[in-house]
Amino acid sequence: MKIGDLFGRLSGNVNSAGNTRSLGNVGKQEESKSDTVSDSGDKVTISATARRQAAVAGILDADEAATQSRVAELRGKVAAGDYQVSSHDIARAILADLEDK
Repeated sequence: MKIGDLFGRLSGNVNSAGNTRSLGNVGKQEESKSDTVSDSGDKVTISATARRQAAVAGILDADEAATQSRVAELRGKVAAGDYQVSSHDIARAILADLEDK
């Protein structure tokens, strides 16, 4: 995954599965603000930085799950002999890769 992709996802752009997701106010709140939960005299404070880190971890986990799912699907197609690739798609991917370099 490219770093730019990760920051794009944090701002609510499209993820690897093509779905649009929004993280709401994650990363947009002031550093001084935090969530506080107390129960029976105990107190837990979660900073804005911790919320952003949790959001990033969730995005990375979702991306990894989507990748594993896609790999399993492709392996099944290859094993069954049902996987076919368009030469046009291959050529387009090669040209796109060359443009990035």
